[in-house]
Amino acid sequence: MATDIALYADRLAQKEHELIELQATFNKYKLKSKVKFDQLRKEVSAYCSDHGYSIDDKENNALLLIRLAETEVELDAACREAEALRKEMSKKQTQLNDQLILIRVCELIYISGAFLMQSSFRTWRNSFVRFNL
Repeated sequence: MATDIALYADRLAQKEHELIELQATFNKYKLKSKVKFDQLRKEVSAYCSDHGYSIDDKENNALLLIRLAETEVELDAACREAEALRKEMSKKQTQLNDQLILIRVCELIYISGAFLMQSSFRTWRNSFVRFNL
């Protein structure tokens, strides 16, 4: 029992350590994204001041850049979804083609069977007629 408790305590300590590492990584990426956003804001401001745009235009340009980035993300998501749907459609088309092949094979078997039965019936009838004459 004590070894189980020690084992779970060790696992808990390990998970807490992993959580701390994940939080540190998250904070690092969060800081990097803030730095990138600030850098983008400075570049937009510098571009606007160099080209004589007013402050309202600066804000508008920044909003347009943000909307552009959001639209690109949405476009990427839509492309991924379209690719997934294309793959699913291809898979369904393959299944339909397989079913069509099976149906045609069954039709051929049915036709062959009917032909064989008809041929057998003719043979039987001909032999019956010969014996009755």
